[in-house]
Amino acid sequence: MLEDSPTAVLTPWTLGRGRLPGKEEIKAITALTPNAFVSSPDATSRSRKRQVSVQAFLRANNPRVSSLSVPSGFVRLRKRGTQDWSVELFGSACRLGELVRRRRTATSA
Repeated sequence: MLEDSPTAVLTPWTLGRGRLPGKEEIKAITALTPNAFVSSPDATSRSRKRQVSVQAFLRANNPRVSSLSVPSGFVRLRKRGTQDWSVELFGSACRLGELVRRRRTATSA
């Protein structure tokens, strides 16, 4: 059903401990095409180091805290007539295969 080496673009998703694309999804997609891209390396955020007084306040009041700083990027696809797709990556967008390496680097840091 697919043409040879189709172009695929994904946006990362996270909810609780679940995140997509996972390792298995990345393997499956990259097995079908070398032309797979993701708009941002991850939709997760890391907890920040905070002053002791702020940490105490958060523990005492138990608010839900999340970061608004998520690396952003986008993938631009253009096609004219019968030419191949032109792909441009901006910001933190990358090839899907590169996402695995970036996640490994982020977790080891």
